[in-house]
Amino acid sequence: MVIKKFLILCLILAFGIAFEIHSARLFTFPSTTSECRFKPGYYIESIPLESGELTIHVDITNEFATFHRIIDKFYVKNKINWVKDCEFELITLEITDPILMDSDFIGNKTHYRVKQIKDTLYQYAEVNKQNVISLQFQGLVFPHAVME
Repeated sequence: MVIKKFLILCLILAFGIAFEIHSARLFTFPSTTSECRFKPGYYIESIPLESGELTIHVDITNEFATFHRIIDKFYVKNKINWVKDCEFELITLEITDPILMDSDFIGNKTHYRVKQIKDTLYQYAEVNKQNVISLQFQGLVFPHAVME
């Protein structure tokens, strides 16, 4: 009788561990830098405002992320520096957007952590802050302004 109870307990523990491992694999998030990297291309970031929504056009390469409020006129160019698995910092290289001149500066480093990647949606947040930033992948070609 004791052996039977012991075998049942072992069976329950084995199923529990197997379920936990299986569940962890179903819900894990990319944990290596290569799984978290931005896919190069064109993204849209939508920022809710009281009077509507502000659309930021984002051009991402393997090394840089440029956030355009007005394409090729008002933007911030950042170097992407991967510091550890699924964590990166954006280092400000260039600012042409007058709205950001007081809050950002050349050489500024902001540390981010990847929160979720799902299909064409890339979500990340500044370390130690709650607000999540969402970038929606639009394609490989960024729509640069037409110069006349």
